[in-house]
Amino acid sequence: MKFAGALATGVLALAASTGVQAQSPALDAAFDRFDFPAVEREAQRLLAINSSDATGLIALARLGAQVGDKALDPGVAAAERCVEAHPQNAQCHGALGQTLGRKAVEAGMLAGVRYAGRIRSSFERAVQLAPHSLEARLDLNSYYLMAPALVGGGVDKARRNTQEFARLQPALAELAWAQIEVTEDKLAEAAARLERMPVPEERVARAAWIETMEGVGYQHLRHKRFEDAQRAFELGAQKLPRQAEFARGLGRVAQEQKQFERARKHFDHALSLAPAPDARIYFRLAQVLEQLARPAEALRHYEQARSIARPLPKSILQQIDERIAALRS
Repeated sequence: MKFAGALATGVLALAASTGVQAQSPALDAAFDRFDFPAVEREAQRLLAINSSDATGLIALARLGAQVGDKALDPGVAAAERCVEAHPQNAQCHGALGQTLGRKAVEAGMLAGVRYAGRIRSSFERAVQLAPHSLEARLDLNSYYLMAPALVGGGVDKARRNTQEFARLQPALAELAWAQIEVTEDKLAEAAARLERMPVPEERVARAAWIETMEGVGYQHLRHKRFEDAQRAFELGAQKLPRQAEFARGLGRVAQEQKQFERARKHFDHALSLAPAPDARIYFRLAQVLEQLARPAEALRHYEQARSIARPLPKSILQQIDERIAALRS
């Protein structure tokens, strides 16, 4: 069954944006700079005042979905408490779907499938409670687009979800249509749709625009369509010149083409734009510096990537550890 592998991709994408939903200024700022200890402190402060505080419970749940590992089980428990205490709160249900999705990823190919029903029902309930919510609609679409029909997935369901949303929020529904188009590899259509619309100012919608445009670029990159990938990242950079994600994407395009000096410049620019130290950028910059025969700088950047709280996939962490060991020897 391919569901667990596909779900892993979709849930990790969701986990990457679980700090996006506006909660409180302190939590928003901490998520933005990947200061996960600050997220936990603020959540625990809120819960010390009120043990059923929805904002605190959602923050712990999203922390678990984003970080995984030891934060995951407490995150699931926080989401379940949130749903129990606030059954009409759509964000509680969405947070539960996200934490269970991460749980499915970490459980592996077969064991993860047992979470599918609860993930789907959590996202569907969030949409029922908050039909105008872009976050809830995109979460549900992600499930439908990644999961096979056997466990309630299907692109037709994603289209129906988006059609319903378009009747309520026609401008924001453009982002959901683009999400579907990226999944179906209709990348030119998705990029044109994103180019036509103004970049949203609202926090969740803006993040969705950025992530979807990134998705266009990286999907082209995976298929070695370098010119198309570069156009997508350049379009994003034109719309949002201060956004580190698009400079990082341009660096990846150059890196894959073995244009290492050009890649270095893009990654350096991405670091200058990032609101907080970003392990992904340091890792890629370290790889490029190795190719440029600058081992001392490469080692420093690998060590920096390893020290940052923002979680990286275990395979990347393993690569970093291997390169640190090799460069220190």
